[in-house]
Amino acid sequence: MAQKKTFVGTTDQSWATAAAWDPSGTPTTGDDVLIPAKASYKILNGLDQSGVTLGVVRFDGFSKTVGNTTAATPSFLRLKCSRIEINLTNTAYISVESTSSTPMVIRRTGQGVLNGPGLFLKNSTSSPLTVTGGYVGVAGRQADTATLSMLRVSGGQVLAGPGATVTTARVDGGELTLQTTASTIDVYGGKAYTQLAGVHTIKSYGGQAFSNSAGDVTVHMEGGSVAVTAEPTTKAVTLKTANSGTLTFDAAVVTIKTTGGTAYTATNKRPASITFA
Repeated sequence: MAQKKTFVGTTDQSWATAAAWDPSGTPTTGDDVLIPAKASYKILNGLDQSGVTLGVVRFDGFSKTVGNTTAATPSFLRLKCSRIEINLTNTAYISVESTSSTPMVIRRTGQGVLNGPGLFLKNSTSSPLTVTGGYVGVAGRQADTATLSMLRVSGGQVLAGPGATVTTARVDGGELTLQTTASTIDVYGGKAYTQLAGVHTIKSYGGQAFSNSAGDVTVHMEGGSVAVTAEPTTKAVTLKTANSGTLTFDAAVVTIKTTGGTAYTATNKRPASITFA
């Protein structure tokens, strides 16, 4: 029968120690898991828990390190679960390895090294991944991978590294940096940056979007601002809708055209700007 397990920790700093849990016993399939703020031990050992499928896993203000970061290559806490909620104040490395999409909500993270991400995620098949605070690296380390059908950012910072696959991203606030390909980026507020990405679509309703990546881009202007650069190569921008907002681009290397193929003309200056109203 599924239980609710609360992490209390032990001196061996292991998830897999029975005495580290209340009631006693390592969480097993179906159990809901709480890692509370009052727990006084790190989670550095017994990290491979991918053999069981947990219920809801909730980190609620936990202030200790998760994952073994002392080695040259950090070891990740490996979890399968139906849902995961994260509110942390220290560094964490978590690999979500569920075979089906796992909804994930991240409200707070610790501060990473050199102002980098405080939470590193990999192997995630989350849908959606919702970030409201903190600094999250999704496949943010070399060779890490993650698959996200929906990434939502309303606060904090998110870095989606080259190993991430993102279908749709929505930005309502905070900041998103994509170093990978995303099929569609919807921007309602905050800032969105695309770097090292391929062909993609930006739908701008508010906030700011910056496309500084290889590959052509399709833009819907419904508000906000979009800035497009293409150094050191050329790039084509197809303007699907032009109802509101400002599109700024480098006219020396960026060609702006409408859906029907008609190109906007601009002097060869940096930057050129079109305002729609």
